[in-house]
Amino acid sequence: MYNTDLPTRAELPSAIKLMQSTILAAIVALTLLITIVMPSEYGIDPTGVGRLLGLKQMGEIKTQLAEEADADNQASAIQQAQLGTPVNERPIPNNPPAITQSSYPERSVPATTPAPVEPAAGSQRHQMLITLEPNEAAEVKLEMRKDARVTYQWTSSGPVNVDAHGDPLSAPKGFYHGYGKARQIKQLSDNLFEYALVTRDTVAVLDPPAHFSAVFEEPLTEMVETLQQRGFACALELGSEDVLLTVRAQYIRRILDNIGSNLIKYADPARPIEVRFLRQEGRAGLVLRNHVLPAPPAVESTKVGLTSIETMMDKMHADCKIEQENEQFTMTLLFPVE
Repeated sequence: MYNTDLPTRAELPSAIKLMQSTILAAIVALTLLITIVMPSEYGIDPTGVGRLLGLKQMGEIKTQLAEEADADNQASAIQQAQLGTPVNERPIPNNPPAITQSSYPERSVPATTPAPVEPAAGSQRHQMLITLEPNEAAEVKLEMRKDARVTYQWTSSGPVNVDAHGDPLSAPKGFYHGYGKARQIKQLSDNLFEYALVTRDTVAVLDPPAHFSAVFEEPLTEMVETLQQRGFACALELGSEDVLLTVRAQYIRRILDNIGSNLIKYADPARPIEVRFLRQEGRAGLVLRNHVLPAPPAVESTKVGLTSIETMMDKMHADCKIEQENEQFTMTLLFPVE
């Protein structure tokens, strides 16, 4: 009936051995909790092992996304409380979609007269002016039938934070569909993926020596053009000295991409961004200086982008210096000159 003989009492582990095994298992579980689970899930890294393994950055991104989701849910709840009847309980009018205005949370929104251009048959055209004080907000809402379309355009005389979202009529409580969050999540994911790629290689293979102009001309031009399209003014002072540098072109492009993304998010578009060439004690590179926004973003950055920049610079045996004094942010990138 039995495939094996039953163990004898002497073969069974003693109470002391069971206790030792239990304690050892608890120690292993606690170690994994502190070094793996806490950094990767919550961004908490008391030992520093999580940062070395790249897990702390993953946890910080997860925490940031959770905070953004909570903030969105709270904003939606406040908005519905201010508006009275929730949007998903309102009947849809039979007339074509029209723009309605509401306060968010308590600022009324003055509207101007409609645009003088006559709208096409069966459609409407509206124009409005919204005046906001610092830390105030307003919402422009449209109630639309399924598959209906709307074309809109807006401009501002200063930096503003914008969120576009939509809610169906039968949306469950707490539902939120944001049209800007996907881009934010993609940027965070790209930063994490980039950090993993950079930290994967212990030694970076550098390209053959190349002149400063050949290394920086294309990626720097792309960064400046992107900033100008976003309304930023750039003041370049690159001089005429064309030194030889030994770098990795792929890293240079990623570094400038990260810098451009940070400038778009945190730089004050009312102040010019300075980019100038610097040569100093056998090294040469760029100095980038900008003024930060008076009101910082509501959700703090994970700083994965800056960490990736510092890591890539270190792998190229180059120096990265970051300074912030009052409203001025300065980043200095210096590379060994051949």
